[in-house]
Amino acid sequence: MATQYTVEIDAIKNCSTDGALKTTDIKVKEGQLLIIKVEPTKTWSAYKDYKASWVNANGISAVTNKIDGLYKEATIVNWNYESEFALGSLIGTLDNGKSYFPVGTYLSMTILREGNLSFFFWGGDANTNTGTVTATVTVQDASSYYIPKDINNPAGNLDYEGQYFDINTRINSSTQGTPLNTGIELEPGDVLKVNVDPKDLWNMAWMDRNGDVNANGINKNNAYPFGYIAKDNFDFRLGSLIGTLDEGKTYFSVGTHLEMTVLSKGTLSFVFWDVDKLNNRGFVRAFVKVVKKGAAS
Repeated sequence: MATQYTVEIDAIKNCSTDGALKTTDIKVKEGQLLIIKVEPTKTWSAYKDYKASWVNANGISAVTNKIDGLYKEATIVNWNYESEFALGSLIGTLDNGKSYFPVGTYLSMTILREGNLSFFFWGGDANTNTGTVTATVTVQDASSYYIPKDINNPAGNLDYEGQYFDINTRINSSTQGTPLNTGIELEPGDVLKVNVDPKDLWNMAWMDRNGDVNANGINKNNAYPFGYIAKDNFDFRLGSLIGTLDEGKTYFSVGTHLEMTVLSKGTLSFVFWDVDKLNNRGFVRAFVKVVKKGAAS
């Protein structure tokens, strides 16, 4: 089952520097896949009279084929906490501006925390901004979210191509552990694809087999044995697979499936979202593919 929406985002009205989110009535829940598409040739600008500043939703200039710069902005809720993305890129939030995630021209993201979808034009000034983009938003049930009843039934969208990385619950715990550094350097315009078999399980309470969960934090009964835990501005289900490009300053959902347009620079790392590494056991294997487009995308 899938539901589709059309959302127009205005560079003047919905600018991150003015704190004016483009709110929607789109509510997403755990167990769903959020897919957002924006026409790559459609542009908007933070400096309407400067031709090179007309960029697409990835923040890439139609004139120079490069980003128009990186911009760092505090969240609406916590002004001491900052995220950095390409100037003029399309950014999303599910918690009314407490935390952000990249959208760009394409995003396919497993929902690991329910919320209401909103958008930003990243950076710029309402006095000099101009233009709009239209986002096509699809919300659908995700077959890769739950553990199949038939363990012999392969996951429908699992892609075993590319490199793989084993994320360990103890070593790579978000609490008292160290993120698994893949060594993969990412640039704005790259497309990051990550898949984890939903049957691949790990555990943060090793004496409790009901606590065996997949990378979405869900067990064989399609139930959630663990709740949520907040770290800085980010709040995810315990036991889920989370990514970072800046050594844990900011995070984004991964779970069993992610296909994301990269809108910042950094090295890809993974963590097991956790509260105490001492009673953890197991690992999951994440298959990673990067389509290197760089500034020329």
